[in-house]
Amino acid sequence: MQRPEHLPKLSTVFDTIQDRALHLQSFLDGYAALARIPEPQRVSVSWGPFLDGLRGFWPGLEIGEAPSRPAFFDRAQIQQVLINLIKNAHEVGGPNGEVKVAIETGTDGGCRISVLDRGPGISDEVMQQVFLPFFTTKPTGSGLGLALSREIVELHQGRLGLARREGGGMSVSVWLPDRQGATGALVASRVRLTLTGA
Repeated sequence: MQRPEHLPKLSTVFDTIQDRALHLQSFLDGYAALARIPEPQRVSVSWGPFLDGLRGFWPGLEIGEAPSRPAFFDRAQIQQVLINLIKNAHEVGGPNGEVKVAIETGTDGGCRISVLDRGPGISDEVMQQVFLPFFTTKPTGSGLGLALSREIVELHQGRLGLARREGGGMSVSVWLPDRQGATGALVASRVRLTLTGA
């Protein structure tokens, strides 16, 4: 090497190249994941054992009363959706004890699962982009969690919605239809992207 004084800088250069290569691989893996979500294998799901699985990840998580009527969805896929949403709720900076999960069943047979937090909320600009693949406000975020979650929910003929909560924080709600798909109920019960809400 003609300029040995540059040797100490090589380590930094190689670290930067490795970091960018890992970032690119993560980007490609995420893109591939979006492109190959399998068709949901919908089955009857009893709420108690399903919610106990979430408690295994977050033993202190406050979860509302489990409905007595079973739901109908792909257990693994919807669990992944809720893991993404609960993880996001914990990462927004609100008190851990304020992250909650609520479940409601409707007369149409569908169900709504809401993940609630008391974080700082998000701006109108972020609200409009938050479901776009690879959009993130986190320094180390992939921007895939909400995009994948929405894709999974829509494969179930459901809807994923976001709303600000009165008193601060956000509510992210998943609405899923009943066994038959409840096409008419889907229109009536659609969770819309909104700038205000409970």
